[in-house]
Amino acid sequence: MNKTSLGLHGWGNVVPCCTSCNNEKQQKPWQEFARFKAKELAQVRIQRINEFVSSKNYDPNLNLHEIAGNLYEDIGEVALTLTKLRYTQAKDRIEQLLHTST
Repeated sequence: MNKTSLGLHGWGNVVPCCTSCNNEKQQKPWQEFARFKAKELAQVRIQRINEFVSSKNYDPNLNLHEIAGNLYEDIGEVALTLTKLRYTQAKDRIEQLLHTST
């Protein structure tokens, strides 16, 4: 899980490599890792990746931490609200069944 990008599957957090290379990459910037791993082919690969990302109009300066932090907080609140709602519904249904059977 990428702790810097909160494990999000966004362009800024996707590594175009196999699992073992991804594990080896760790916290290094992908360009640095490409230079280390691809040696003489690094510039070509970096250019191709940059062209692809550019073609998708991705803004690498987006603050994913802020967006994701708010999203996780919102999801937690929604989950808690839904849990309370379902608990209340179950409680009401049990009370109805108890009153019906008496």
